[in-house]
Amino acid sequence: MATSMIKLLGATAATYEVQDNAGTAQILLDGTVLTFSTAERDQRALSFDIVLGTADDQHIVIPWACNVIAIHTVIDAALATADEVLTFENNAGTGLTNGVVTITQSGSADGDIDSVTPTANNAFTAGQKLTVAIGGQNTVAANCQVTVLLTIT
Repeated sequence: MATSMIKLLGATAATYEVQDNAGTAQILLDGTVLTFSTAERDQRALSFDIVLGTADDQHIVIPWACNVIAIHTVIDAALATADEVLTFENNAGTGLTNGVVTITQSGSADGDIDSVTPTANNAFTAGQKLTVAIGGQNTVAANCQVTVLLTIT
């Protein structure tokens, strides 16, 4: 186990140790153990914005070899007329299993969050694209932020 001294910006010197215990990384910072799993260490998030209300395909390049493990959306306005359906597809155009987000129109409001957890067809190599097919069923051009959680493979 290595021990070193570092200086944090605006702080006094702190002692830290980094160790890996069978898939669990630990940082000892001034006597406090911070623990995180290898899976947590290898997670990344990509966020991008889309506009709802018109049927369209939007794409984002995935810069790492990874698996998509979660997709979260948040809207900035109430929807009208119908639910909005977002279908997420891998580079081959195949839908991610459990990769369909339905944003419910009834009772929708600014700040509503929806999430899904893809379980298959969710593996990407670096440089491939993720597609979101926007159904366009609702009649409001609401902004929607999409956050995709990835685990590096």
